[in-house]
Amino acid sequence: MNKYKFKWNMTEEQFSRMKDTLAKNCFDAKNVYGHCLIGKYDIELVFEQQAEIEPKILLNFYHLGVDSGYGYTKSGQPYDYEDGTSISYESIKDLSFEDFKKKTETEIIKFFLHISVLEARKLNEQFLKKEVTCALADWR
Repeated sequence: MNKYKFKWNMTEEQFSRMKDTLAKNCFDAKNVYGHCLIGKYDIELVFEQQAEIEPKILLNFYHLGVDSGYGYTKSGQPYDYEDGTSISYESIKDLSFEDFKKKTETEIIKFFLHISVLEARKLNEQFLKKEVTCALADWR
C-alpha cells in the first residue's frame, strides 16, 4: 500500500453524516460525502439507496486526462467517468473515520488490480505507474 498515495477531501463531519444517512437508508439531498484522490483519479463517495437492498457507498471513479467530452475541470482539463465499485453499510458501520479511509483505500486498490478490470481495459503495470502510482494530479 505504501506506493499508493491518497489525498482525502472528506471531513470527519461528512463521514458521520454519511454513516447516519446509511443507517437510516434514506435519501440525503447532499449525497456526495467526499472525494479520495489517487494519481489521475478522483473517487467520489456517493450514497446509493435502492428499495429493499442494503444501503451502500458508491465509489465513482473520474479519470483526469481522458477527453471524451464528459467533463472539464475549471482550468479546462478533460476528465471522464469510469465504472467504480461500492462499499456496504454493514462493512463500515462500526469503523472510525481513519479505519474507514484505510478500508476505502484498500477497496480502491483492489478495484484497480482486479483482473477483469485489467483485462477489460487492457491495463497492466505500465498503466498503474502512469495513471495510479504517479504524482497526484491537479483537479483544479
